[in-house]
Amino acid sequence: MWFRRDLRVDDNPAWASATAACDAVVPLFVADRRLLDAAGEHRRRQLWANVGALSGELTKRCGGPRCVRSGDPVEVVVGVAAEVGADAVFLNADVSP
Repeated sequence: MWFRRDLRVDDNPAWASATAACDAVVPLFVADRRLLDAAGEHRRRQLWANVGALSGELTKRCGGPRCVRSGDPVEVVVGVAAEVGADAVFLNADVSP
């Protein structure tokens, strides 16, 4: 499950679909340097606070590992999916870059 902008578990369509369809789900967040470098300091701090809150929520719910990587999301998502032997990647629709 690739968490992009929607960093919540409750009422998250992609998370609900992933956990309903799969026995195991690897939660992934990719820190895209292009977007982080263009963001202001406050926005970056808030993003990492939200990623931390998501990680805490996932720990409470499933206790399993969370995956945070940095790089080009296309390369990272494909790489992690191959690494874990994923049959599918779930994500929410997003019209922004």
